Amino acid sequence: MHPFPLEPDRATMTEMGRLVLDRVIDRTENLAARPASGTLSPQAEAELVRSFLAPPPAPGGDLEALLARLDDAADCALETAGPGHLAYIPGSGLYSAALAEFYL
Repeated sequence: MHPFPLEPDRATMTEMGRLVLDRVIDRTENLAARPASGTLSPQAEAELVRSFLAPPPAPGGDLEALLARLDDAADCALETAGPGHLAYIPGSGLYSAALAEFYL
């Protein structure tokens, strides 16, 4: 079985959660230094968008590489994290979907 199935066992959920939580904590610790909007040139932003047209890693692929791609995209987004912002996590039933919502 590949390391990150859609219905992971407890150890796999813990590992996936640790990878995502580490990134969430890093991003949260650095919120004060983050610009309110992306700082890429239009050309660099277009290149980033093109990179997201590539398929994600295969199931069981490199989750850290996928999270790094998401970090790049998040750096281009409007930063809405602040004391008055409340997030919504829809309950899809898949652990990986909940982690993705938590991350974003």
